[in-house]
Parts: sequence; C-alpha cells; structure tokens
Amino acid sequence: MLPDAAATKREVLKHVPLGTTIDQAKAFMEDNGFKCVETQNQRFAEDRTVPGQQVIHGPADTLWCDSGKQSFRVALSRRWQVTFVNVGGKVSYIATAVGITGP
Repeated sequence: MLPDAAATKREVLKHVPLGTTIDQAKAFMEDNGFKCVETQNQRFAEDRTVPGQQVIHGPADTLWCDSGKQSFRVALSRRWQVTFVNVGGKVSYIATAVGITGP
C-alpha cells in the first residue's frame, strides 16, 4: 500500500473497480495481507486531502479491511484501512484512511 489515503484509494481501484463483487474485493484484500470484516448499517471514516482531517460516511453495509505494516521504530507502525460500501453484493464506493499508530 502507499503512504497516503488518496494514493492508496487510486491503487485499490486499479484492482477492485466499482461494481466488483464484495467477495472478490475481500479475496484481493486478504491476499494482500488485510483482515476484512463485513458490517451492517455502520458509519465509517475516510481521510480528507488535508492531513489529520476525516469525513464520516454512513451508515452503510460495508466490507472493512485493516492492515498494519511495521515501520519507523519497533513501537510505531503504519496502518491502512479500506472500506468498501456493499450495495447488492457489489462495491459501490471505496473509502481509505492511512495513519501511524503507536503505544
């Protein structure tokens, strides 16, 4: 995955275009090290282009995928979250968030 949400979203859309089945999206994300969970009627966040700002969407049925990659120092890691909105079993929207986590 890439270092920011916008670039991550562009990359995911290359492999999981809108209209892809949720099952195909889940398989792609899990093949790339993400853990995915289907949710119903939940709100979800997406990074804005301004660092540190997010927009809240929903509620919606989603496939929420989360992964972290160790970087910087042992105590810090980069975390990617990709949310696929599920309408009729197909991806209708993709939201991304990227951040640094630590103790």
